[in-house]
Amino acid sequence: MTLSIRARLTAWYAAVVVVAIAAGAVVIAQVQARVAQNRLDDELTRLQNTVTAVLHHEFGEGLDLLGAVEEASVEVVAEGRTVVVNRPGGLVLGRWGDALPDGWSVPDASARDSAGTLWIAGQGFRAVQVPVRDGDHAFVVTVLARLDPLARERSELLRALAIGTLVALLVAMAGGWLVGRHAIEPAALHAQRQFMADASHQLRTPVSIIRTTAQVTLAKDQRSETEYRESTTIVAEQSARLTRLVDAMFLLARGDAGGRTLRTEALYLDELLGECVRGLGVIAADRQVGLESTGDVDVQLFADEELLRQMLLNLLDNAIRHTRPGGTVRTTIAAKADHVAIAVEDEGPGIAPADRERIFQRFVRLHAGSDGAGLGLPLARWIVEAHGGSLTLDASGPGGSRFAVRLPR
Repeated sequence: MTLSIRARLTAWYAAVVVVAIAAGAVVIAQVQARVAQNRLDDELTRLQNTVTAVLHHEFGEGLDLLGAVEEASVEVVAEGRTVVVNRPGGLVLGRWGDALPDGWSVPDASARDSAGTLWIAGQGFRAVQVPVRDGDHAFVVTVLARLDPLARERSELLRALAIGTLVALLVAMAGGWLVGRHAIEPAALHAQRQFMADASHQLRTPVSIIRTTAQVTLAKDQRSETEYRESTTIVAEQSARLTRLVDAMFLLARGDAGGRTLRTEALYLDELLGECVRGLGVIAADRQVGLESTGDVDVQLFADEELLRQMLLNLLDNAIRHTRPGGTVRTTIAAKADHVAIAVEDEGPGIAPADRERIFQRFVRLHAGSDGAGLGLPLARWIVEAHGGSLTLDASGPGGSRFAVRLPR
């Protein structure tokens, strides 16, 4: 059966996006499992070191091995963990903490420290075992923890990744269908092909960073906690960037397809603007940028609060990103008889006349080093226009730019 151009574009676009997202999800799951297991092993090792140190101390106080174990069971709290002290032959001298299933036995002690996974009555445990000798005293300290919390953590992550992949598939299918809307028109087809290329590039970048980070991290069997933390931080940051990008694409795709209707309600626009300014205060302070908000109060409007919040956050974030350190982003709001006007002014380098309309096109970034995806301003304009208003670049020069929003009342 021969598929139409529109259907083929939809299939290709969906395949590229889903493969990229699925590859990233697999890498994230592998990294998370390795990091979680190492974190648990480190925690068990610290508890074992504490128990051993207490036993050494009790020996110094003149207690025998059995008495030292009894004192350690009182002094060392093992909440959520199980501590077992036994002789090398297997005789258990003391056990405290969480109860173990019936039928458990002490793992055979090796001549060196060891960590591994045990299965007791069908339940998984992670165990750290260390043989110790103190003078005439020879004993083995084993610390165990159930693997159920790690399994639940992994299950939640896989569920979230599965939902994300499903959302990506829906976005890809919607985007691909939109790409094929005007497939028979050369100009429209060229624009849609450019959209797919840009979107694929934007999606591949964070996925590539996540995959490379995971491969480098997993290349060595052992790494320090600091290295694992740095790798996990990179994965988290790129996952957040990927989420923002997919969310923006999804919203634009739904808007283009007419699948996102306005949910209007009465709201106070000045209060909403104030919330957005406060919400971005930390980001502005980190970039050494000041935030100022002035204008009318009790400005009531009937609009979609969720979409307007997104629009205001996009404009403010764009202004903060382009304002020089030490500069200020100013917002003003004015209530007129038939409309509300909002102005967002930054103290950036300005925008060349030839680029003042291009910045509202999707995936356009004027600066190669920008960490944005080029969707903030296009999304903000779509939201304003969906409310019957307008968003324009009112003025721009070496001292900064001013964006003007006009929303009908």
